[in-house]
Amino acid sequence: MAWSHCSRHPQERSIRRCLLAPLLVFAAQAFVSGAHFGQGRHSRVGRASGEALYAEGMNCLKSGSDLAKGVKCVQQAAEQGFAPADTELGNAYAQGMWGVPPDTEQARYHLERGAEGGDSRAHFSLGVCKLRGKFGFELDKRAAARHFRIAGEGGHEAALMNLSRMFATGDGIPQDSQQAAQCIIKAAQKDDRLKDLLTKVSSGTLDPNTQSRLQEEMDRIRDRAQQMPGFMPGG
Repeated sequence: MAWSHCSRHPQERSIRRCLLAPLLVFAAQAFVSGAHFGQGRHSRVGRASGEALYAEGMNCLKSGSDLAKGVKCVQQAAEQGFAPADTELGNAYAQGMWGVPPDTEQARYHLERGAEGGDSRAHFSLGVCKLRGKFGFELDKRAAARHFRIAGEGGHEAALMNLSRMFATGDGIPQDSQQAAQCIIKAAQKDDRLKDLLTKVSSGTLDPNTQSRLQEEMDRIRDRAQQMPGFMPGG
């Protein structure tokens, strides 16, 4: 798309005019990498000891230094009622990670415990499993949308983006372009780096290279949006 009807700084002024459109937010969200996903509330008892065990276990697992010890620590953290530990175990059993054999029942058990404990990542994982009918979970798109909504309320950007796509395309739930756009905006509001990017766009202090890259991302997102029937950002 060519920039037009601008005088001094065509790219900056045109981008600023688009600030109110969720399309720009969508583009900026895609442009910003490494988003932080929320982990929800940790409401169960034993949080302190569970959190310490979880941290020790995840350090072993992520470094690959001792998988057996790592899994054991995460299991002990889950027994202490630390919800994120249940989420990690649920994902491990679902995908067969860290030497843990795939086990649908154990995956469901731990992910549901994580969700009950308030971990938004557990709701997100349940949503993905039910949206695709993956890892032994039954296909249930309405349930998937419900999990994405709860995860989104807990601050999980990816869950909000998935829910937005479902609303945009009517995938298992009624098509609603306004709800789709609102989910995109909520996801964008969770990311401080995105806020900084939009502030620079609004003030005209964005460097030319970033302007060009953001423009390319906007064009790409716009092209994809046009291929989704009924998807009208901000409509």
